Amino acid sequence: MTTLSVMFSLLLLAGSPQKAAPSFSGEIRLPVDLYTSDGARIESGQYIVQVKCENEQYSLVIIEDIHSKATIHGDVLPEDGNNPSGFPLIGTQYLRSSNDPVGTEAERHFSKTGLPHYQEENRDWKATMRVYTTDDQKQALWLFEQRGPGGKWSHVQFKLNLNPK
Repeated sequence: MTTLSVMFSLLLLAGSPQKAAPSFSGEIRLPVDLYTSDGARIESGQYIVQVKCENEQYSLVIIEDIHSKATIHGDVLPEDGNNPSGFPLIGTQYLRSSNDPVGTEAERHFSKTGLPHYQEENRDWKATMRVYTTDDQKQALWLFEQRGPGGKWSHVQFKLNLNPK
């Protein structure tokens, strides 16, 4: 009987779906127009960006209102710490993990202690986005950084053009 229950438990564990990798999202304001490799234009303005990882492939989705404006595939950069950079286009942006709970409206908008809201925030910076222009001013390099186990950071780069092709 014990063997039967152990086998049943193993079957349940083997058949249970794996937890999906989290996605990361945040709001950004683009100061310039950008273009995808296929020529789609992303006008300057306010957007939501979302980074997803499926089958070890990273995608950057740029969302306007509720519609996807563009999807860009990324390249995982080596861990040697020699990440490409140029001139900053936007500052470091915090990206919230889909695994982190979103508080109620009262929790998000009102102070609990009387301190300014920014002093009460306890963000866990698991992921950030930085955007640089290349030295030749032809591309915008989006650098996604994610903190992994042991405090190691992984880096993924997405490329957009500053001029139409």
